[in-house]
Amino acid sequence: MDFLSCLSTKHPDQLRIDVIVLNSVVNLPKALPFLARHSTIHAFFDNDNAGRKATAELIRLCPRSEVVDQSCFYSGHKDVNDYLIAHIKDHAKKLAAQKNASKTKTVQSVRNNPQLLKAKTAAVEPQRRKGVKV
Repeated sequence: MDFLSCLSTKHPDQLRIDVIVLNSVVNLPKALPFLARHSTIHAFFDNDNAGRKATAELIRLCPRSEVVDQSCFYSGHKDVNDYLIAHIKDHAKKLAAQKNASKTKTVQSVRNNPQLLKAKTAAVEPQRRKGVKV
């Protein structure tokens, strides 16, 4: 899930990278031959003890590679997916707040301007006709 979440922030069709997805940090030793062939390794492990230990182990076992710990990107969250969910919810709240602020400003400006209030009311109410039909 974390990898798919990360891809949602990028343009996957433009990525030209090798990727290995571990279902668990227990699988790290199986991935070492593949990882050791790369000069730079970006690690997106969970922000917990197991993730920190896996990053340290990766640095120790791949001394010729530059290991970039990406967990600072989503600090304060368990993993990339949790970070993105929180980011999306925060963005939605901000949009709702902006929308409500815009409505409040419109109502206040109508209340403070009698001519605008009359114009708004006229636009809603149909124009009265003169005369009577019998």
